[in-house]
Amino acid sequence: MNKLTSGNYSVVKTDCLEWLKEYNESIKFCHIDASHDYYSVYSTIKLLLPLVIEGGILCGHDFVNANFNPKLNGGVERVVRELLPGFKNNETGNFWYWIKVL
Repeated sequence: MNKLTSGNYSVVKTDCLEWLKEYNESIKFCHIDASHDYYSVYSTIKLLLPLVIEGGILCGHDFVNANFNPKLNGGVERVVRELLPGFKNNETGNFWYWIKVL
């Protein structure tokens, strides 16, 4: 990150849901890698959506992996399909990304 950016990023190591409830700045890029259960992913993305600027990107992985565990209730894939129309995923299907278009 230091090599390929101008340093205008921050790494946050805390509970993302608690942090996002207090955060109110614009977001251009966010890689989501937290709990993979439906509720956690849904809550995270719902809190992020109003903060993402036009052209901003949300992305993550374990798109298809979460479906293999019934305890995750559809997990990442279910939430991304519900909340992020127009998302894309790679050839293996496990990495996904979404670009905000107004």
